[in-house]
Amino acid sequence: MIAWTPLRERYGVQIEVFFPEATGVEKMVRENGLNLFYNSVELRKLCCGIRKVEPLNRALKNLDAWMTGLRREQAVTRVDVRKVEAG
Repeated sequence: MIAWTPLRERYGVQIEVFFPEATGVEKMVRENGLNLFYNSVELRKLCCGIRKVEPLNRALKNLDAWMTGLRREQAVTRVDVRKVEAG
């Protein structure tokens, strides 16, 4: 469990935490196993979609902007990440 209280206290901000929908995770694991992401790119995308993309989309749906900490040197797929992007 991540300790969000120090961040809240230090910066005086509210932090809303989003989790994947339990029923989607349960169905995915029941059908494909706990470590499905090791088995294929398709299953890796399924896992990320359920565990990361869907909660992120829920978190962003009513926002006009958001900030993230993507670093260009972390992966070849991030080399072209710009400082400011408009979607």
